[in-house]
Amino acid sequence: MAKKILIVDDEPDILRLLDRALTMRDLDVLTTGSALEALLLLQDNPVSMLITDVRMPGMDGLDLISQVREINPDIPIVVISGYGDFTTAVEALERGAFYFINKPFNMQTIHDVVLKGLRLPTPESRGGAVIPYARHNMEFYVPLQAEYIEGINRLVCDAMLNMEYQRRLATTITPFIIDELFLRCIENLPEREEGVKARLNVEIASEKVSIMLECPTRPFVDESYPPAFEELDFAKDQLVGMIMVRYFADELRYGDNGAVVTAALNKNRKPHPLAQGRERAR
Repeated sequence: MAKKILIVDDEPDILRLLDRALTMRDLDVLTTGSALEALLLLQDNPVSMLITDVRMPGMDGLDLISQVREINPDIPIVVISGYGDFTTAVEALERGAFYFINKPFNMQTIHDVVLKGLRLPTPESRGGAVIPYARHNMEFYVPLQAEYIEGINRLVCDAMLNMEYQRRLATTITPFIIDELFLRCIENLPEREEGVKARLNVEIASEKVSIMLECPTRPFVDESYPPAFEELDFAKDQLVGMIMVRYFADELRYGDNGAVVTAALNKNRKPHPLAQGRERAR
C-alpha cells in the first residue's frame, strides 16, 4: 500500500506540480488549498506525511502545524514557503515541522526530503512502565546504504520513549539527525565501492542523547561544517539538511580527521523563540 502524502498550498500550479511528481514516485497524494480542509482530510485518511505552505487565506500553515500536532504528534511535517525568512523558518520548526524549503524549489530536493520524512519512525502507543533513569548504549556497524536507517531509528526511538524523552525528540528530531549524518557519509561514497561500513554509537542517558558517527568516507571536515541557522541561504538546497542538524542539536562537533561527527541533544530541550544561532561547540 502506497504511503499517503497530504499537500496543502493555495497555489493550484504548485499542487499540480507536487501531485504529479510524487505520484510518479509511487506515492499516494492528497491535495488541498485550504488548511481547514487539510484538517478534515487528516482525520479521514491515514496520512504518512504533510507538506504545507505558510501563507494561505484563512488559517495559515503555521497554525495548521500546531493543529496537526494535536491530532497526530508523530506525523512528519515539511514547510514550503515563498517567504524564506529566518523568523518564519524558526517558528515552523518550533511548532513541529522538521524541514523548511523555500520556493522556488528543486523537485529532487522535495523527493529527498519526502524520503527522509517517510523514514522517520512511527511507533505505536503502548502501555507499560517507563525507565527514565536507565542508560542505553547502542553500537552499530552499518553498510553505507539508506535502507538501514529506518531500522536503526526505530530502535533508538523506542529506547528514548521508554526513558520518557519528549515524543517529538524521539520520533522526529533525533531520527532526523541520524538520517542526515548517515546520508552525508553515503553521498561521499565513491562510485561502485561496495561493502563500506560506518560505525554509529548512540548513547541514551537520563539527561541527553549522544550520537557518534565514524565514517571512512571522511565527509565531516571543518570546511563543510554547517553555518548558523540565521545564515541559511535557502537557495542552496545541499546545505539545508546539515544546517537543520546544527539547529536541532544542542551540540555538534566535527573530529580533526573528518571521519567523526558527534551530536548531543538534551532531554529537556527548550524552544528557541528568538532568531539567534548557537555558537559552535569546541
